[in-house]
Amino acid sequence: MGLRSSELQLTTIPREPSFGLKTLSRHTYQWWNTLISMVPRERVTWEFFQAKFRKKYISQRFIDQKQKEFLELK
Repeated sequence: MGLRSSELQLTTIPREPSFGLKTLSRHTYQWWNTLISMVPRERVTWEFFQAKFRKKYISQRFIDQKQKEFLELK
């Protein structure tokens, strides 16, 4: 089984973890393919992926809660 085109694109990005898109769920994988089909290839960087992924899948409420938990560590 070969790599999908989006896996090939993302794995060429420096500082990208080796697991890349292989760990994404089917739904997330479809979201990613749709996203990169609308964006010029030169804009698809690791930072771009992180920003879009966080915006789509990690709510501000979750981030706020984790920051609060971190600050309350003893």
